[in-house]
Amino acid sequence: LCHACQRPVFLISGPAVYSSDQITLEGSWEPVLKPLERFELDLLPASIVDTVTEALSCYRDGYYQAFVLLSHRITDMSAHALGADGRLRLFNAVTFAAEQAGIDNALTRLCREILFNLDHSKPLPVLSANAAKVLLALLRDILYEAFVRHQRLAEAMPKRG
Repeated sequence: LCHACQRPVFLISGPAVYSSDQITLEGSWEPVLKPLERFELDLLPASIVDTVTEALSCYRDGYYQAFVLLSHRITDMSAHALGADGRLRLFNAVTFAAEQAGIDNALTRLCREILFNLDHSKPLPVLSANAAKVLLALLRDILYEAFVRHQRLAEAMPKRG
């Protein structure tokens, strides 16, 4: 089990020695799957936790088009949870994060299109591993802006009464 998330970690190892009643495995193990990206899921609304977990799984496994769709869905769900100006707040957060990180304009436009204006009548964008990594970082920023920051600050505030 993963020490961080308690999910199974599948490993592969070749056998080193066979005998009639025992098989001794090699000492070196390789993960079959990479671990899930870490995120504070407990600070997210229950309504989006499954979608975020699925998006992280798609990212881990290299299913970038599924990751694109789920990222767009997470943005919609987050904006809805924030209320009337939620979409604008998240758009501004993505723009600010991209500027601060120095992400080039073409990649920033692609990520903003995926997160906010995905046209389902057109083919999905094909992402490179690097573009998917940037999209993941921006998605994390959206979730942090929408939910985590507020929860952390609320926890830090002294209780009245």
